[in-house]
Amino acid sequence: MFNKLKQLGKESLIYGLSRVVGRLVGAFLVPVYTRIFVPSDYGVVDMVTTFASITAIFIVLGLDTATIIYFYGTDDIKDKKYILSTSFFSQLIMSFIVLIPPLFFSSNVSGLVLDDRNYSVYFRLVALDFPFILCIGFVQDALRLIRKPWQYLAVTIGGILSNIILTILLVVVFKKGLYGVFLSKLIVDIIFAIISIYLVRSWIVVHISLYRLKQLLACGIPLIPASISYWVLDVSNRYFLRYYISLSEVGIYSIGSKMASLLMLFTGAFQLAWGPFSLSIQHEEDSKKVYANVLTYYLVIMCGIGAGLSIFSLEILKIFTTKLYYGASIIVPYLVFSVMSSGVYYIISIGVNITKKTSHIGWTTMVSAGASITLNFILIPRYGIVGASIASCISTWLSPILLYFVSQHYYPINYKFGKVAIILSSSIILIIIANFIKIPNLLLAITLKFIFIIAYFLILMVTSIIQPSMLLRILKGFSKQKGLPG
Repeated sequence: MFNKLKQLGKESLIYGLSRVVGRLVGAFLVPVYTRIFVPSDYGVVDMVTTFASITAIFIVLGLDTATIIYFYGTDDIKDKKYILSTSFFSQLIMSFIVLIPPLFFSSNVSGLVLDDRNYSVYFRLVALDFPFILCIGFVQDALRLIRKPWQYLAVTIGGILSNIILTILLVVVFKKGLYGVFLSKLIVDIIFAIISIYLVRSWIVVHISLYRLKQLLACGIPLIPASISYWVLDVSNRYFLRYYISLSEVGIYSIGSKMASLLMLFTGAFQLAWGPFSLSIQHEEDSKKVYANVLTYYLVIMCGIGAGLSIFSLEILKIFTTKLYYGASIIVPYLVFSVMSSGVYYIISIGVNITKKTSHIGWTTMVSAGASITLNFILIPRYGIVGASIASCISTWLSPILLYFVSQHYYPINYKFGKVAIILSSSIILIIIANFIKIPNLLLAITLKFIFIIAYFLILMVTSIIQPSMLLRILKGFSKQKGLPG
């Protein structure tokens, strides 16, 4: 079991490198943007990006998850190629269909989304980008499936760096404003879509297997309600904020969300490695024990990092933004735990994925999405961005809780919930205490906050959740490792 956990950790580390580089380099854009764009401009970018994310659901049709499940269901290389090719060309066709409304009726779409037709050009640029985004996303998934993490790393980091460089050039040097933000992404995505397809050319054949397409759609389409629900849980509150408050509040919320999404450096890396890893060991004797321990170790790490982001949120915002955005610090703790829940959901869902009961993913996330909408209606008019973040935190945790009970029915796993309770409660209590205490002296305040972070890990050691011997064993295992997979 230890070797399996170590393998998962190493692959997560490789995938995480792409996110670390992307986030760190992208962090340089925050002080640039916050000094060029007012919060309402940030709100426009967030709303257009949100529109693109919901549209992508109807391009993918759940085929990304279905492809992973069926890819590992066969040992025939030719069949694996048919599965990948069928998934790719089906999604590519859908991307050209879905781009028609925002491309040819952009003014209407702009008026509907932003209540202002003057932003239509941004929707046209996003629409033109759909096929290229699809190509890059498909290749990234394919590289994970064929266990080529270093190629994944090269494609991802190359695209991120190129987009950031071109964005700075267009926005700062050539003064193209918001237009430059969307234009740079389109140009870079075209280039890297071509590069990406070239990398997996040997795995793609010009063929659509109707037999496999039927299977993929049967598995993937039930996930569409879940994908829509994910969208509702993740970004729909922007629409409530725009309607009830203002675009400026959307911009401030967006900064707080970006701050919390730093945790995605780790949760996202874990999720990328978890899918192929968890399904590849499903038939091994100790697989359930591995799944149970992964949940515990995941929360140990994420709650520690999340506590750090929450406790130091104001100091980080002071470094990277202006006073207009400092108010975002109050929502970071809620959003950090919202981000954290996505990884928990991935772990909990292993049972329904293995037994191919993916329809339960749909209704459980739909219930959570309904809770999100209800809470947004109630909380946002009264509490603004704080209400939006509270609604997000409550509703995102509802879906893994519901799915746990369903998944246990089909594939019972003995998770260690006593340890989980200690991990969550200790991190939450320390965050509340640290943010409640106000100390004018900056050096003293930072010192005290570091003490709270140390206290979190001490609590876990005292309760034997973290064992120094295990940490030493992990470090020793990594130091002896001669090479990484892929």
